[in-house]
Amino acid sequence: MVKMLFKTILAAIATAELVSAVPVALPELFKRNITYTSGGDKLRGVNIGGWLVLEPWITPSIFQNVDQSLGIVDEFTLCQKLPYGASSILKNHWDNWATYSDFAKIKSAGFNLVRIPIGFWAYDNADTPFVQGAADYLDAAIDWSRQLGLKVIVDLHGAPGSQNGFDNSGQVMDSPRWMEDGGFQGGSSQRTLNIISIISQRYAQSSYDDVILGIELVNEPRGWTDGTSQDDLRKFYAEGFNRVRHSGATSVVMHDAFLHPASYNEFMTPEAPIMDHHYYQVFEDGLLYKTPQQHRQFACESATLYQNADKPVIIGEWTGAMTDCTPHLNGYNKGSRYEVMLYLKTSEEAERKKKKKFRHQEEEEEEEEEEAATVGPTPQIRRVHSSKSKTTVAIGDSSQDRFTNDLLEARENYLQSEAITEDWARAHTKQCYSQRTTRLREKASPDNRKMRGPNPHEIGTKEWMEEFDRRMGLKLPPLQDRPPEQEVPGETYKDWYDREGCKTEWDPLGFCMVEPDIGELAGSE
Repeated sequence: MVKMLFKTILAAIATAELVSAVPVALPELFKRNITYTSGGDKLRGVNIGGWLVLEPWITPSIFQNVDQSLGIVDEFTLCQKLPYGASSILKNHWDNWATYSDFAKIKSAGFNLVRIPIGFWAYDNADTPFVQGAADYLDAAIDWSRQLGLKVIVDLHGAPGSQNGFDNSGQVMDSPRWMEDGGFQGGSSQRTLNIISIISQRYAQSSYDDVILGIELVNEPRGWTDGTSQDDLRKFYAEGFNRVRHSGATSVVMHDAFLHPASYNEFMTPEAPIMDHHYYQVFEDGLLYKTPQQHRQFACESATLYQNADKPVIIGEWTGAMTDCTPHLNGYNKGSRYEVMLYLKTSEEAERKKKKKFRHQEEEEEEEEEEAATVGPTPQIRRVHSSKSKTTVAIGDSSQDRFTNDLLEARENYLQSEAITEDWARAHTKQCYSQRTTRLREKASPDNRKMRGPNPHEIGTKEWMEEFDRRMGLKLPPLQDRPPEQEVPGETYKDWYDREGCKTEWDPLGFCMVEPDIGELAGSE
């Protein structure tokens, strides 16, 4: 696991890469200190995420340090619920989250591009609670980038009415509303275009040609449904392109609206805008159970698909994460898709087993009824009904039966409410984390192959933690692929992780595949 060097990389999860519409020879993979040229070098960049547009999963402390009863879940509600305090909170954040020093580290690490998200309210916050001030920090960041030789993509990350309903647009909504008031001709769409004009009039000028690589018209619009038609979106893109080019020759970047870059083939092809595709393997249910090898293969196969596009393509956001277990990634104080799938899978399996057991019990009851005169009354069976599944299961007296009942109730409660406590989020991050222990990817020791991870149903319980601590207290076996110099007589798994963490490639229990800190988890009670 590569240790992230600074907070902007942790926050960003995005390297941008220019992909030609026609296959060409690529430069050396890890070439450093490169500069961008339109016909040659690959772009390697970092998103300055969570800075000028808040996202709870990137900057959780801002949301955790306010009164939780206020229901603050995004930048909009932060400014709305704290009309007298939001300004100081945001200014402190803007002053400290990203600095010249961070940009210098980005440059020294070999990157040549930063993508900087900013919200519409930085330029026009009329009829909203949003606090202004971020535009000055964007100016500062562009100045730092110019001094360091970095290129910049200015990314309009939030549009009036929200282009996707996600917290990364500034305001959480059930569905995007930026085109609900008349589509492309509506007030919100036209207001967004006016913001693009303001940004372009400043940064598309020739005086910025040495630093501004492009202007992204809007980040991640949901363009396939939810009141945003492809026809309206394409009209918006065409007009947005014209607004930028009216001010200068700066490249225009257009997100593919969660479709595929090739979906826009023959649309504005002569104008050659850059298509932006965001690559995550955690937001689709079918991707969450892939093995690391399958994730790598999927990424390699996907790379060839971008060459089918008739325009240049950048991968403006991507991640190596294999679960969506990071707290708040799916919204503040909400659980993950991974956990929902686990609940569904385990509860459905429990229901199948119980239904089978129930059938056997019914058969036994029939036999007992025939002998009732001699053996006494038939035992009563307590039944629990699951309102979601409409199935009936029999619950006996064993601890496993009681747990199955609790699991079904937990599933019911989870599906009925999206409001999940911070304690729940922390506990279930551990649950996601523990799935790696059930696979135990050691390659040699028979003893290790026999080991199994703690029962995932019992994550967070006293029994589970005792089993976890017992596991961590086992002595490390002499694995064949373990470097001899790393062996310490009598060393336990916990000793290893406390000492080495994830600094080496050898990872006996697979803990370095996910986010939580092993020392913190191993010491939990």
